[in-house]
Amino acid sequence: LFYTDLSDFEHISTIDGLPSMSEPVKTMHGRSVMVKAERLKNYIANTQRLLETTKDASGKIIGLPIDKEKHDHQGGAGWLVAVELDEARKLIKFVIDWTADGVSIVKNNVRRFFSPSFDPEQEVILGGSLTNSPAARDKNWNYLLRPVEMSTTLKELDMTKTVEEQLADFKKEVLEIIGGKKTD
Repeated sequence: LFYTDLSDFEHISTIDGLPSMSEPVKTMHGRSVMVKAERLKNYIANTQRLLETTKDASGKIIGLPIDKEKHDHQGGAGWLVAVELDEARKLIKFVIDWTADGVSIVKNNVRRFFSPSFDPEQEVILGGSLTNSPAARDKNWNYLLRPVEMSTTLKELDMTKTVEEQLADFKKEVLEIIGGKKTD
């Protein structure tokens, strides 16, 4: 049984988002694109400016859309709310605010990889999509982005054991209060 600890959980996780590429890759539309490592800082600056335009009335960044599949804009898996540079791995990491649908899709292994949407001419990230077949691969077909994983606040519990443990603790507390005497 899985549950989400809602006391401090906001469906936020960081994923690999946009890799630098040493050679062009083909997009799902057949276009060749390439992102050079030395251009990643431009992508971050331009995307941060774009993210600022998504603020609501309270000043919270809503973010850029993450689609459930195929970059189809037919339903949201989440929102890209921040970007950060991973210099060691030469890629941009995305901070995602997942929807319930996005959590379910990843948790249930329906789709576990990510495909970014970006404009290589303007050097700006526009969002992305969950996928099973990412285009970001090297010439040997190795994936350039790690699989998507959820936050550590998603927990798996054996609920029966947990309830039994809670009842045992409750029983101990009650017995301590009444001095260890058994009463009806």
